[in-house]
Amino acid sequence: MWTSPNNNYMVQGQSSRMGSEQNQIRATIVMPGQGGSMSRAWMNHPYHHHHVHQQQHQETPQQQLLPGDKISTSMIWKIAMISMEEVVKMAEMGEPLWIPNRSDCGIGLKLNEDEYFRIFPIGFGPRPGSLYCESSRHSTTLNISSHSLLDIFMSLATWKCFFSAIVSKATCLEILSSGLSPGNYNGALQVISIETHAQTPFVPIRDNVLARYCRQVGEKKWAVVDVSLDIFREFNLVKSRKRPSGCIIEDTPNGFTNVTWIEHVEAQHVTGVHPIYKALVSSGLAFGAKRWLGILQSQTDRLFSVMSNTLPFSDINVAISTESKRSHTLLSERMVRIFNKGVRNVGNIIPYIGPNKIRVLKIRNTDIPGRPVGVILVATYSFWLNVPPITVFKFIQNQQTRSQWDVLTSSEQPVKEIFRIVIGRDSSSSISMLRLNPEVLVLQEENWDPMGAYIVYAPVDSTAVNLTLVGGDSDYVTMLPTGFVIGPDGLGNGSDGAGSLVTLSIQILVDSNPNIVVEQPSVDTLTNLLKSTVDSLMIALMNQ
Repeated sequence: MWTSPNNNYMVQGQSSRMGSEQNQIRATIVMPGQGGSMSRAWMNHPYHHHHVHQQQHQETPQQQLLPGDKISTSMIWKIAMISMEEVVKMAEMGEPLWIPNRSDCGIGLKLNEDEYFRIFPIGFGPRPGSLYCESSRHSTTLNISSHSLLDIFMSLATWKCFFSAIVSKATCLEILSSGLSPGNYNGALQVISIETHAQTPFVPIRDNVLARYCRQVGEKKWAVVDVSLDIFREFNLVKSRKRPSGCIIEDTPNGFTNVTWIEHVEAQHVTGVHPIYKALVSSGLAFGAKRWLGILQSQTDRLFSVMSNTLPFSDINVAISTESKRSHTLLSERMVRIFNKGVRNVGNIIPYIGPNKIRVLKIRNTDIPGRPVGVILVATYSFWLNVPPITVFKFIQNQQTRSQWDVLTSSEQPVKEIFRIVIGRDSSSSISMLRLNPEVLVLQEENWDPMGAYIVYAPVDSTAVNLTLVGGDSDYVTMLPTGFVIGPDGLGNGSDGAGSLVTLSIQILVDSNPNIVVEQPSVDTLTNLLKSTVDSLMIALMNQ
């Protein structure tokens, strides 16, 4: 029997005392703001990491921040343990609790809500009428050990980096326990604040305060569970909240790891969601289990490639060393992170007047690594195409037709591939160095994911790249990425359906002086380039 660091509470026991305690806790949780003395003083310290204490269940100082928004350390522990029990039970069950999700071609699963509330009649209380349910469950097998996965999940900086395609911000507010011992996360509990995004300016960012709890739930089997502490806020203050969600991680005899991911979110029908994204968001696909697992699989495949002694690749015109391949892989990873940051950033937005909802950001860079010093503009726009995502991905991926939409290329000057490094399970996920014309060398990464494929590229300095070819440090290469994110439209067709949602984001350097005032002609130049690229792509695909 697995126990928590405080042996007064049993994680999986069925004792009557535990059942009684859980009923009392659930009764408290049902009515937010009523009953119980609770505190969230740690909310005043978003960047402070407390020292880790084992056996820590003390009450924290009282400080009320929002009406009915109080919670104690001991209550967090109890909520975490109840959530763990619920997620483990949900992962073991099939129909009728889980039913096919038609929005995902029946491949993924969603909750049968009537059955859920029958099995968990008290739980965290009924769902408020102002919120709707987004639920999903998906499974996959990864080429990574369970211990390595736990390292990723329980180190927030690593987790944020791993999931940069969906996580905007992640802050550890408090560590209530780091586990039984260094490197052993059994019983680890953290309070974290996160922001998640859908890689489009058309869907508002979601923010949550979560308890993240890790436990060993069987031989070579672990669970990492997230649950919103926002459940104690007044309903009108909550735009989204997680009921018990998380993943079950289990080692297999052949060295792989089976992962089952469960997302159970309650959200408001936010007015800021653009009509073309409403179906994707409300179906639970935009922030669902399949999206999270797709990112995790891509990242673990990349990690395996980087750590492998023999990286699969196809050398077209040049032989490069294993160390150089690793250097290029890390360089490309940084390029994609810069691209993701530009897509999700909601900082200094420049007003744009036009028929399309193009978002233009201004970044004054003086010290951000990987970007040139000066004023950078980032234009991002999302649009719908009446073709499946895989068709859009393959068309943009095809260098033979690139001149039909990319202004950097010419039909008279074929694109020359210098080398390609495979970083996934097949060649649809790879890094390549391209020569678009005699003057322009481009680093490109492409990755197929049914829920969020991407193709990101950036012109790079040939001298700096030549240094990386011989194993030099790639950190000095500056980049301004352009890229596409391609996913399903959520209109009942799933990842192989008829419609695609595409986001295009372009970054340009306006001036190397970070203090200049951005004039309207600079904004017009960028938005015109974006609109021209979108129009050219649409026409080219229609002709296909």
